[in-house]
Amino acid sequence: MPIEKNIEVLINKSIVLKNMGYKEISSIPQDILKEVDEAISHSMSLIKPMVVYERLPFEVNEREKVVLVDGKYQFKGDYLIRNIKGADSLIIAITTIGPDIDELCDKHFSLGDYFKGMVYDAIGAAALGSLNRKFWLQLVNTAKNEGIGITHRLSPGHNDWDIKDQEVIFSILDGSSIGVELSENFMMKPIKSLSVVYGMGKGIPVSRVDHDCIDCELDNCAFRVMPRAKQSYNVNIINGGNRLMVEVKRNQRLWDVLAEHKVPVENSCNGHGTCGKCRVIVHPVKPFDRLTQIEKGFISKEEAQKGYRLACAVLIDEDMEVLVPEIDRDAVVLSSGKEKGIVLKPRVKKINVSLEEPGLDDQRDDLKRLEDNIGSVKVGHNVIYKLPDVLRQNAFNVNAVVRNGELLDLVSRDREDLYGIAVDIGTTTIAAYFLDLKTGRQLDVYSALNPQKRYGADVITRINHTIMNQRGLGELHDLIIEELNDIVSYFCQNNGINSNDIYEIVVVGNTTMMHMFAGIPCGNIANAPYIPAYTKELEFKASEMEIKINPEGYVVMLPMVSGYIGADTIAAIIASGMYESEEISLLLDIGTNGEIVLGNKDKMISCSAAAGPAFEGAKITFGTGGIAGAISYVDLDSDSIYKTIGDKRPIGICGSGIVDAVSELIRKGIIDETGKMHRAEELKGLLEPRLLKRLVEYNGQVAFVLDDSTGIVLTQKDIRELQLAKGAIAAGVNILIKELGIQAEDIQKVYFAGGFGNYIRIESAVNIGLIPKILKDRIVQIGNGAGVGAKMALLSDDYLELAAKIRNEVKYVELSAMPVFQMEFMNEMYF
Repeated sequence: MPIEKNIEVLINKSIVLKNMGYKEISSIPQDILKEVDEAISHSMSLIKPMVVYERLPFEVNEREKVVLVDGKYQFKGDYLIRNIKGADSLIIAITTIGPDIDELCDKHFSLGDYFKGMVYDAIGAAALGSLNRKFWLQLVNTAKNEGIGITHRLSPGHNDWDIKDQEVIFSILDGSSIGVELSENFMMKPIKSLSVVYGMGKGIPVSRVDHDCIDCELDNCAFRVMPRAKQSYNVNIINGGNRLMVEVKRNQRLWDVLAEHKVPVENSCNGHGTCGKCRVIVHPVKPFDRLTQIEKGFISKEEAQKGYRLACAVLIDEDMEVLVPEIDRDAVVLSSGKEKGIVLKPRVKKINVSLEEPGLDDQRDDLKRLEDNIGSVKVGHNVIYKLPDVLRQNAFNVNAVVRNGELLDLVSRDREDLYGIAVDIGTTTIAAYFLDLKTGRQLDVYSALNPQKRYGADVITRINHTIMNQRGLGELHDLIIEELNDIVSYFCQNNGINSNDIYEIVVVGNTTMMHMFAGIPCGNIANAPYIPAYTKELEFKASEMEIKINPEGYVVMLPMVSGYIGADTIAAIIASGMYESEEISLLLDIGTNGEIVLGNKDKMISCSAAAGPAFEGAKITFGTGGIAGAISYVDLDSDSIYKTIGDKRPIGICGSGIVDAVSELIRKGIIDETGKMHRAEELKGLLEPRLLKRLVEYNGQVAFVLDDSTGIVLTQKDIRELQLAKGAIAAGVNILIKELGIQAEDIQKVYFAGGFGNYIRIESAVNIGLIPKILKDRIVQIGNGAGVGAKMALLSDDYLELAAKIRNEVKYVELSAMPVFQMEFMNEMYF
């Protein structure tokens, strides 16, 4: 059983800083860089890299889904089998950098020196990564010398490989020979250790990477493992600006699913199938003859072809997308959700024109004749080309489509339609709204995953793709344009309209998405000083952008504030109304980057706080995205202390669940203000026995058991991760409060925008210190404020002008350039 002790581990400073959440070294204060340098130097004497490994033959039992190693050890599951196809032997290894770094981290955290604890934790992660990389490169050389290939790294607990197979690895190898132990919960101590398996053989190539990101278990990976056969289905529910994905048992009634998730549906018979009002649009579309008899009494064949169904009659037997019309959507005044009533003032208008026909005594040209009626206009070649024919074909009685003094189209009198689309391009999803510009009615809504996800889940990864690949920017731009054209096609088909009657699209999104949508280079946004190519409002002809609405129509892109405060934030400011209030308001859009705006009609300031991925379930021991089976709600007073998305068997915990859980642990005194989780013996006589027994030892640290059956726990390390995330947001808020020269109590309203902000429990957010407690009763959850603001700018030119005004007035504060940020950040890590 070979043991390697001479692998040289290199600690890359930039990787350490990246692990700590910094974007660019040049923006980091020198005192912090000095402290990191000193810690790295100190760590070199503490790191004791060791690897114990064996190379063994194996056999695969496809039927039983078992990998039999050396004739006696069994790994189970299809994941490993898929990834070692073509191999004829396995390298099985345990790697570690020793316990000293872990002990030093714990020491600093216990003393309340969170910064040093964070530094050494980041160093340990970088060192373990270096060790595994160096060990893999040794194996690559061996494979090349033998003329065979080697896979990337495979580890129990990642992807679909059951973490319990750690026990098999420790049966094969003597972990104690390098000082590594396995707990009863299948976790290793020291924490900075890893069990790995590599396949080697002639039937596989040499992998280009040690850790294959394409094979990563993160939910938002574009190439994640295909789901297994199941007796439940995914239902994607779209209602106004909201989108909800739920997993539903086979043959459950759609009406009941919508009711369970509080999605309002028009009806007057409470789902008994007698009123026919609970109309929804379902995709995939089923032919008319497959509808129920009840539905055939209310839905025509033509409507069935568009996907119309009755929610009370649909039994779910496949994955589907369901569009639920908004109640009261026929109102002329836009008043959906937190939107306020607005006066319609669209830039595009249709003017009824009746002209005198020309004669020998009236020698005016056709354009002059038209301008004498509607005023002087700018005219493009395509419009002037069709002008003579359209006038004469319609006896000089036509509709002129005019936008800001430009003649966009000339059509017959019977073509009264005038439409526009508002689009919110998010990093993860795209939401689009189809509106009647004459009435202000929202006619339809569409939401989809951003197809750019195949090139990375975050903006930095996508920016890097544009830098490293000659066609990178073009690829990302084309994907968005194709998706938008699909949206246009969907709206046209779903509503029976002609795309030539769509004359304007208003687009919002973060600064990177706006650049990629326009096909404008965005590489500088990723590097200090984070300068975008532009921030002002832009508009282009639809034909220039190859967007398939009326070719003379326009695409309008709302302005931005900075590289990390985009058009979506300006749109949310408009939706909130904070720009016109004398009261001071706070706007928060929480995600990996938290956009924060503070102010009123006289002054607004903003910043972007790098909160890290904890709010999205990443870097949490059992963290996951907001998917079916994710623990999303925790109440320690309830018999069943948690709820999961879709009421499925728990698979992990998502962002809102983490915030809930920590809030509850604080409330019960299990976590103190420093973030320390007390051990069971410290709380005897102070905590209910049913909760006391949930405090356990997990991989050398105290943890709270959320679910016994799956072993899902929240660990001390997880608490620290949440502290880092909430600390960044809260520090950003504090800095803006000081910059504005006010006190927290002066803030009269707090607007939570975006998906996470819409689903988080307000009580929990306040209890963990995300915002000051005094603001608890002043929180307003406005949902997709960006989408609402985009619609407002589409329906009224006043709001487009307002967006430009806001862009010029909102001051941006770059937190990474402020030495005070680190102090605020450390202070706000306390609960």
